[in-house]
Amino acid sequence: MLIYDVIALTESQNNQYAIRFEEKVYLNIYRRKSTELLQIIQKYNECSFDTAKMIFSCSWGKYQIMGFNLYSVCQLKTSIGEFLCSDNLQNLAFMRFCTANKIDLSKVELELKALSEQKAIIKLKTSSHAEFTGSFKSFLENNQKSYSSIITFISRFNGSKFLSDSFYSYLLRMLYNYDKLKDVGGEQK
Repeated sequence: MLIYDVIALTESQNNQYAIRFEEKVYLNIYRRKSTELLQIIQKYNECSFDTAKMIFSCSWGKYQIMGFNLYSVCQLKTSIGEFLCSDNLQNLAFMRFCTANKIDLSKVELELKALSEQKAIIKLKTSSHAEFTGSFKSFLENNQKSYSSIITFISRFNGSKFLSDSFYSYLLRMLYNYDKLKDVGGEQK
């Protein structure tokens, strides 16, 4: 599915070795009651407890899945190094995350395609940035039901709330990357 490529490009520029430390997660590890999960991370990575906390608190790979999700929701049973070196493990983890969070990627892709083809959006793309942003937000607010799968995906995968600036920024990057990949033949994949 093209949506896998869109998300990988949006999250990491499709860099399977990408790592991003999330300080807020690290500082709040113990609020999550995660000692057992940290021990699992330690086991699979043969590492210290402090290193396990770092793995827990980073997003990993081309989809930038958080370490705590990799070893819980995504059921990763190997080292983070092996995960980073395996395109198949990264795709499987992304699929498992979406399945566990009731995200239908085929619907997300269809809605992204429909959004990309919207005449109103195409017309807006030629306007100024400020005009586009304001009009795009209004368009989405007025057509929220038509794009419910995208809204669900962004809120559950990225954590951004609908109507927030980070939500629109993420969606615009997805849309840009969808158009970019579609234009180079991505739909034939």
